[in-house]
Amino acid sequence: MQFNIPAQLNGVTLKDELKAVGVIVDEVRVNNGFLILEIADKDKSKVEQVIQDHKGEDIIDPKIAVRASALAKLAALGLSADEIAAL
Repeated sequence: MQFNIPAQLNGVTLKDELKAVGVIVDEVRVNNGFLILEIADKDKSKVEQVIQDHKGEDIIDPKIAVRASALAKLAALGLSADEIAAL
């Protein structure tokens, strides 16, 4: 069945959200600008509501994520912003 794609789609999160309302999907696919889910007709209204409420995540460049994580760890060790910037 096809649905409109939410603004910030995260397939893993969407599968978990669907599972929480009793709808199990094996795969979240996008095709021709639509979200494709293999579901029973009886689950359509539940799925539409989950998609409407879906809170996907921004996809971040992995390098930026790694840098942010490293900076947070250095700060947790007690380094000041100036000390971190000097590294």
